[in-house]
Amino acid sequence: MLNVNKTIAANQLAASDPQANVWVNASAGSGKTKVLIDRLLRLLLQGANPKAIVCITFTQAAALEMKHRLHHILEQWAILPEPELIKRLQQLDPDIGGTPKNVSKARVLLNQIFDEPIQIQTIHSFAQTIVSSCPTESKIPFASRLMDDVTMKRLIKQAASELLSQSKVELQRIYTVFSRFKFNGIVEKILDEQAFFRFILMDGIDAFQEKLEEYINHPRLEVDVLKEVSLTLDAFSFDQLANIPEASENDALFIQSLLKALKSRKLESLTDVLLTDKGTPRKRLVSKKVSTVYPNEVGQLFRLADEVFEWDQEIKRDRTVQSTVLVVKLASEFLTYYTNLKLDKGCLDYDDLIFKALEVLSDPSMAQHILYKLDRKIDHILVDEAQDTNIFQWKLIDCIVDGFFQNEDHKTIFVVGDHKQAIFGFQGTDPDIFHRIKTHYLGKSSLRSWNDVSLDISFRSMQTILDFVDTIFEHRPLIEEYSKHTAFHGAGGNVVVHPLCTVDEESDQDVYEVFANQVADEIKKLIGSEITHKGTLHRVNPNDILILIRRRGEHLDQLQLALKEREIPFSAPNRQMMHEDHFVQFILQTLTLIVQPLDHLSMMGWLLNPLVNMKTEGLLFAVQRIISEKPLIEYIHDHPMFVSVMRATEGYTSLEDLYLKISVWVIDHLAVEAYHISNVLAVFESLKVWKLTGDLKTTHSELMAYIQTIPMAQVNRTEHDALRILTVHGAKGLQAPIVILADSTQLPIVRSVFLTDEIETMFLCTSDSQNETLEYKALKERYKESQLKEYYRLLYVALTRAESQLHIFGATKTKVSADSWYGNLPA
Repeated sequence: MLNVNKTIAANQLAASDPQANVWVNASAGSGKTKVLIDRLLRLLLQGANPKAIVCITFTQAAALEMKHRLHHILEQWAILPEPELIKRLQQLDPDIGGTPKNVSKARVLLNQIFDEPIQIQTIHSFAQTIVSSCPTESKIPFASRLMDDVTMKRLIKQAASELLSQSKVELQRIYTVFSRFKFNGIVEKILDEQAFFRFILMDGIDAFQEKLEEYINHPRLEVDVLKEVSLTLDAFSFDQLANIPEASENDALFIQSLLKALKSRKLESLTDVLLTDKGTPRKRLVSKKVSTVYPNEVGQLFRLADEVFEWDQEIKRDRTVQSTVLVVKLASEFLTYYTNLKLDKGCLDYDDLIFKALEVLSDPSMAQHILYKLDRKIDHILVDEAQDTNIFQWKLIDCIVDGFFQNEDHKTIFVVGDHKQAIFGFQGTDPDIFHRIKTHYLGKSSLRSWNDVSLDISFRSMQTILDFVDTIFEHRPLIEEYSKHTAFHGAGGNVVVHPLCTVDEESDQDVYEVFANQVADEIKKLIGSEITHKGTLHRVNPNDILILIRRRGEHLDQLQLALKEREIPFSAPNRQMMHEDHFVQFILQTLTLIVQPLDHLSMMGWLLNPLVNMKTEGLLFAVQRIISEKPLIEYIHDHPMFVSVMRATEGYTSLEDLYLKISVWVIDHLAVEAYHISNVLAVFESLKVWKLTGDLKTTHSELMAYIQTIPMAQVNRTEHDALRILTVHGAKGLQAPIVILADSTQLPIVRSVFLTDEIETMFLCTSDSQNETLEYKALKERYKESQLKEYYRLLYVALTRAESQLHIFGATKTKVSADSWYGNLPA
């Protein structure tokens, strides 16, 4: 323990050194927040201006917690007896901590930061600070306000509706180029990846195309490739192969196909003969006997195959450029509609803050002035949860930090993160970005003091749990640059891998129902039992238990019901409002179309609803009608689902009655799970209490506004003394004495309409697999690998939430995959 304490002290001192630039890789539970607070305290003690310190956190909650911790320590410093204060200052900095000067300084720091507060804020708040300092340069409309989530979703939906109804030329071209299945994904991806598209469009579409062509090594075709094919073929002669006695039956068939392709002088005919189904040159063209007798001709054949391959790749690259630029143009159209809607409403979203700040700092005519103003205000930057910072956010930070290394003033940067916990790839984060930024700053600060610190001693988990985690990751290529953990609390803890839950194929039992009952029974046993927790006996309460799932699904619904049956209090993972349930959405959209049939936004919403889209490919239906320039309402009124609903709702007497009639139709005609039925009925009960009266069209807007205030129904939700059910993403930063991993068999769904390269801020899109270039295939493999690696990092985060006990369950309807979490557990 003595050596452990020495290691902890040395690492914490190096990380919090206010004179050094520092990069900290902090494993789960290793006390990164304490190190960050220690650095802030040491900066203040050495005389740093609080207003010149910026600490960037991942969430607002983290910022508030950090402020609370800092204020709590400074409150204690203000009133502690002098011997105790000296002791604490000495622990913080053994060299100069307890000097009379520091004691006096420590007493007044609380008042100082009240007068001049440290800027502890999220990256978006930081961007807002930059934009606010130059409203004219950033072109922010007067009295603009940040949108809430409800307003943002509404405007995005409205912009998407305008895109689908106005951008007919782009829609027609995309609909022609791409398969019907890819078309749906393209529109959805544009909506999901707004920040990415905004960034790549900052310099315009032409600039993006130039970068794209360079990225895939494709100069714009200045020659007719097919003409070049024809000219090149003239240089080859295969007449001697036409009739050769040594040819086998396969040789003869190949030579016949080759001569036919040569005669056609068509590239696609040559690719069919000389290339494989995957588009690569064939390794064997003719038999060994023919190759021996006619070495020159066969050598020419292989050279021709190589040239055909290169021609084929050039055409595929050209098609890739065209397809990708086509999507970019559509994205540009959407962003234009969305931006105009925000301007009309006087609104900004969080991405606006990042990109407005980037725009002013990237403009040479403004950047120097803005940086001068900011440089005078910022001396020290601290970045928390750096692995969760995406490339756009790093570019913003870099605009500020770059100036730190260009002058002789002592300015510092402190970065703390953990590549093993990078689990927000869907927000554009990537461990490679984390590592590249580190290399970038190390290179820039070569003349400055730089501390590279690793924190691997866990104050959270017991050694048995950490050994289990190390066994999974240490000798397998699941996480790169993995290092073993040491528990501060020493030996102890318990890990239980429960048998995999399966049922016979012929059984009528639902495997997830059996699984849910197994988990709930184990929890029932745990509650009230005694466990050893951090060296002492502890009686287990429900709130000591944290259930983790990878994603919501059927298993979660079954688990909630099983817990309810056993009267186990729980809090479920739900941030949704009632109107976000897609069954409730369908009812409300249908209701709107009945009482307000010309509501264009509701028309598009209805067709885009998953219930319609899954059954009738509603988006494609809508696009076809938009392109044909026929009124969309005519087709909705002829839509089989809508016709059926209209029949079922005839004779309604009020909005309450109309809602009920549509609900009954939904429950009767669609496969509605019990959980969604409870949401649908909960809205109806709320409407009964609300007692709607008056003219239908008059009260419709009131109805919609009211329903948006109803929280999602939750089964047996209890605020106090309840176990928690969370997704692993939602549990990041949390911990519990007992963790139950209840979702260990599902593999990630690795699919993408187009592929993004977050490092190079580039993406590629092809119309189909037959047009994939070598560059696209390489990026595709990287994407699959990155998704699988993030899946394993998510496992690391899940396991390291446990303090004393870890229970792992799994269920599958088929054989469990060796690549799954459960499949990677020690035998």
